[in-house]
Amino acid sequence: MKNKGIRNGIHRTNRQLFLAAGLCLIFLMIGVTTAFNAKKDVTVYVNGNTVAELSSKGNQEIINARLSDRIYDVLTEEGLPTGDDYEIDVDLNKQIKDVDEINIKKKAEGVISVDGVSTLFKSAANTVEDVIKENELEVKTDDIVEPALTTALTTDIQEVKITRVTYGEEKGEGEIPFETENQETSSMAKGVEKVITEGVNGKEAFTDKITYHDGVEFSRERIETQVIEEPVKKVVEVGTNVGNVGNGGDGGSPYGNEEGGVPTGRSFIANCTAYTHTGNPTASGVMPVAGVTVAADPSVFPLGTRIYIPYFNNTFIVQDTGGAVKGNVIDIFMDTYDECVQFGRRDLEAYVVD
Repeated sequence: MKNKGIRNGIHRTNRQLFLAAGLCLIFLMIGVTTAFNAKKDVTVYVNGNTVAELSSKGNQEIINARLSDRIYDVLTEEGLPTGDDYEIDVDLNKQIKDVDEINIKKKAEGVISVDGVSTLFKSAANTVEDVIKENELEVKTDDIVEPALTTALTTDIQEVKITRVTYGEEKGEGEIPFETENQETSSMAKGVEKVITEGVNGKEAFTDKITYHDGVEFSRERIETQVIEEPVKKVVEVGTNVGNVGNGGDGGSPYGNEEGGVPTGRSFIANCTAYTHTGNPTASGVMPVAGVTVAADPSVFPLGTRIYIPYFNNTFIVQDTGGAVKGNVIDIFMDTYDECVQFGRRDLEAYVVD
């Protein structure tokens, strides 16, 4: 009897153990199933040109997936990009439970042009500077980079250009342009000009700083000059005499008789000189007047003869004579000694006005 009771107790204990084990297994299966089917929200950010499924928030998509799902499978099911054209900041083989956020960035594609070589790039770098460094290219201090180094690298950028900037110096010689000085004189008709001193360019030595872009001259700046020869100023006499008709003419043509503005009197080449005040009246008894009085050889040009000289645009009257005034010499009265010296002796076209 005693042995039978012991056997019954052991039997009950085994049933209880099996029952407990079964319940544990059931709860374990329920837990595993629950854990397997549990879900969470993961935020996915996509930069650049994104897929059509993205929400109205622009570049953000919130997905709800099971914790056990593989990230690659979830992104593919959601129609989000996973190819080589995009950079993804998580391991696609991990499970959703391992992440809260996924960043997907479309790679920019283009070329970097420098030193005559085009280097293709496909990069998700943040800036232009970053993509240049990725390709192990050097940018020197004065080089020009377009777009600028700090520009964000987006899919809109298809070319990055690096222009090499170098400098050089060039020495040489050049001309210094002469200046022109105009000197007014009443001994010449208004509008008439005569060069007294020809201008001559000077000479200088110089040093230029030259800027080169990719080996081609882009600009130059003169940084040093040294005068070798000074320029000679050009001096020009400019007439101011508005013209008169000798002996108080009527303001008509200075030529006297004319046809179409051409003088009809006898023409000759006058050997012209100049004289000024002596304090004495002229041979005709009147005091000399600038712009009117000239002295001439009375055997050739009697007193009262009217002579037009185009150089002065003026008609003079022979009112005086002189011992040295012979033949075609015409001695023109001027107001000042300086004007006489400046005028000197000149052969000028002249007309005897009829």
